[in-house]
Amino acid sequence: MNIEQLKEIKKRVKEAFKDVKGIAGFGIGDNRIRIYVLNESVELPVEFEGVPLEPVVTGEIRCLENVKPAPFTYTNLQTPERYGCAKCEAKGVKLWRQWNTFLEHIELLCVDCAIKDQCKEITVNEDGRHETYMGMTDQIGNLVPAVPDLENETFWGYTSVPEAGVQWWKHLPLRAEPV
Repeated sequence: MNIEQLKEIKKRVKEAFKDVKGIAGFGIGDNRIRIYVLNESVELPVEFEGVPLEPVVTGEIRCLENVKPAPFTYTNLQTPERYGCAKCEAKGVKLWRQWNTFLEHIELLCVDCAIKDQCKEITVNEDGRHETYMGMTDQIGNLVPAVPDLENETFWGYTSVPEAGVQWWKHLPLRAEPV
């Protein structure tokens, strides 16, 4: 049985079992349909239209509140807890990130690490900008300013940052003060 056939059967399984209490979700396994159940007491047939059904006990599925990052505000120069350079661990400074990259693959970099990462020989001013042949920019090679959203769950797209976020980032120091 190919994956397209399994996807069609999965749709029919979801419809057939949509009202069964204790089902948390549906998936596709090795030539079988997986039904994710909250506990072992959920009764299911062993097959559906000749395709094996595999119950998978998940237990209760819920968001862990203590895992979610704390929201913050752009009204002061505080930075989120996890807002630090991945290379040198600088905190409380302007950071850059890769653009067009999934969140779990983003690496935040301070100005010096970003310049080194992008093999650039540039001088960045306190506003986080530098001169290029096309004028001033805040991009360093393929890196763009890292401006977190207010929920502190992801980063704004480069052209979507609200003005308050732009001003917050511009007012962060370029480099950490020496200790």
